[in-house]
Amino acid sequence: MPEESLPKESLLSEEDERRYNFLIAMYNQLWGNINRHINLIWQPIALLITIFGLLFLSKDGTIDFNLSVSLIIIFVGWFIAHVYDSSHWYNRNLIIISNIEKQFLRKSDVEYIHPYFIDDSDKKSDFDEKRMITHFKLQLYLGIIMLIIIILFYIINTIEQLNSELKFILNLEVCLPIVLLILVTIWLQNFKKKIFKKYKFLKEKSPGKEI
Repeated sequence: MPEESLPKESLLSEEDERRYNFLIAMYNQLWGNINRHINLIWQPIALLITIFGLLFLSKDGTIDFNLSVSLIIIFVGWFIAHVYDSSHWYNRNLIIISNIEKQFLRKSDVEYIHPYFIDDSDKKSDFDEKRMITHFKLQLYLGIIMLIIIILFYIINTIEQLNSELKFILNLEVCLPIVLLILVTIWLQNFKKKIFKKYKFLKEKSPGKEI
């Protein structure tokens, strides 16, 4: 057995043994949280069902078109916020997992197991869209594409009605989607800043054990 292996159980103090057991339990729980965030496939499905459902109701005359677009904008904003939040929790847990691994692994384990627990190339980097794994990027792109399509659809529909009614633009219902789009965009930007700030705080305060 290599000299750098973990101490034998008989050599561990009761306090150290409790610490090791706690870290192992925490390690497993963190991976469980990551898996739950990644496996939330119902969110993009719910997004598409909601969009097409509201558009169908507006076409059927059950709900006003401008109101349906407004509700879609709110729902897409909620969806994108969840993508950012899930990605933040994923990266946050990876940092903590890496720090736990540093408590057990040795420098020689870079060759024996994997090198990622000592990779500090992004130590000073902030969390942004580039740090999203592909799973979350695809969901983010879906939300953005759906939002663009809905806005284009809204603009085309509004222009058609403008041709038949000059005062149409003064209608409050027509302006509602644009106002909500601006408010949702501002809210998302503030939401992202808070998430990025939390990530940066964790990276700076908990760099992990030096290997």
